[in-house]
Formats: sequence, structure tokens, C-alpha cells
Amino acid sequence: MVSKMKISAETYREYITRLHDMDFKFLGQGAFGTVFEHPTFSNVAVKVVKADSAYKKYAEFCAQHKSNPWLPKIADLTPVKLDDAPRAYVVFMEKLQPVKPEFIDELRESMAAKFRLRRWSETQWFDRASWRKIAEETPPQFAMIATYFANNLNQVDLTPSNFMRRGNQLVFNDPMA
Repeated sequence: MVSKMKISAETYREYITRLHDMDFKFLGQGAFGTVFEHPTFSNVAVKVVKADSAYKKYAEFCAQHKSNPWLPKIADLTPVKLDDAPRAYVVFMEKLQPVKPEFIDELRESMAAKFRLRRWSETQWFDRASWRKIAEETPPQFAMIATYFANNLNQVDLTPSNFMRRGNQLVFNDPMA
């Protein structure tokens, strides 16, 4: 009997270390991924994701709606084979700027007041029906996001760290968990 030989690529941590060694500038890290600034193109962020099917679905949604100012601009989403993360992928996207957490808290509260909604949870903000109400009463580009949240409510994660900005434009950068 012939045993199967495993050909090792590299682990997630080794891949991250290799990018750092190649002068990718570390920008941040979350539960499922690490973000770098591209070494040649300072306006490009490179997000390496271990395995996050909710974010992958959202990134694909963003790539299909490039003209929506509320969404990050995704250039490419590429699978990468890692020994310890078989569903890993790399996202090439626009580099955005941080938002103050207080601003997101104010946004949530003003949305609740404007639409007369009761806050449902800390991360999802409102229930499915409320997100649908928001979609009916807002301009099309924001309505598209509210509808996405209503349809994927169990994975919505609207914590302040999941928002960024493009100039003065708020961007729902990573609102899925």
C-alpha cells in the first residue's frame, strides 16, 4: 500500500509573514483576516482572509456594485491554498481611512430616531423588518445595503471597527461576521 504524500505549501501565519517580508505594510487584523497596504500601490489594501464565507459573499456583492459609494471598491478576490486554511482568499481593494467609533454610534442612534426604530441588537442594530423599512425610505444606493442586511441579518456585524471612509463618504467596509 502506498501512503499519500502531503506536499506542504505554507500556513496562514507563514503567508502573512511572507507578505510582511515583501514590504507589505501591516494595517490591521481582525478575527478572520489581516490587512496590508500594497508595497507598490499605496491606495490598495490587501486583505488575507482565513475563512469567512459571509465576508466573501459580501465582497462579491461589492464587486458587482462598484458604483455604490457606500461599498468598498473590490478589484479582485482570489483563492489561496494554505495548509491550515483551505478556504482562504486574498482581496485586493481600495485603501480606506478609519472612522471614529463615536460617529458610528451617532449614526445608529440618528437612524433609530429618523425611522422610529427600536434598537434590536448591538451588532445588527435593527431587526429584519426595520432594515426593510429603511430600504423603502432611503435613496437606492443605501436601500441596496439595507436590503442586503435584511436578507443576511444573522451575519450582520455593524460594530464601529467595521466601517471606514473614503474622504467624507462613509463605507460599510466589513459589516458581516
